[in-house]
Amino acid sequence: MKWIIGISFFIFILSSCQLNGKQEEKLHKDLLAYLNARNNHKILSFVSFQAPCLIEKYKNQGDSVFQTRYNLAENPKYNSQLDNHILRGIEKDNELIQVKYRMDFNKNTDEFVDLVNVFIYAISTNKGESWYFMEEEEYNDKSLCPDLKRLFKD
Repeated sequence: MKWIIGISFFIFILSSCQLNGKQEEKLHKDLLAYLNARNNHKILSFVSFQAPCLIEKYKNQGDSVFQTRYNLAENPKYNSQLDNHILRGIEKDNELIQVKYRMDFNKNTDEFVDLVNVFIYAISTNKGESWYFMEEEEYNDKSLCPDLKRLFKD
C-alpha cells in the first residue's frame, strides 16, 4: 500500500513540473522565432522576445546603451549561432513558468569552430500564453530585473 502512495506522489510531482500541449507548442514556436531573430540579426524581432524588464533597464540607461546592446550585427557576442537546444529543467510558481535550455554557441572564426555551452531561460508570466527569453548572465544578474522571481537557483 505504501508503495502505491509513493508512486502516486512521484507521478503527481513529475506531472506538476511539465507543460501542457498548448504551452509546449507556444514555447516551441516562440523559441524558434527567438533563435531565428538572434541568429539572423533581426533586431526588432529579437527585442520583442526580450524580457520587458531588460528592455526598460537598457532604455533607461540611454539610447546609446540600448542601441549598443541590441546592435546584433556589431556585437561580437551575436556573431555566432545558437543551436541544439536541450531542455534542462522546468520550474513553476502559480502563473510564472521558467524553462532552462542548454544550447551550443558556435564561435565561428577563420581559424577554428569552438563550441561552448550557454544557457537560455524562457519565461512566461501568464501560464505559458506568451514567452520571453533571457540569457544566463542576465537571468543571474538580479539588478537587471529585480522584481523577477528566479525559480532556478543555480
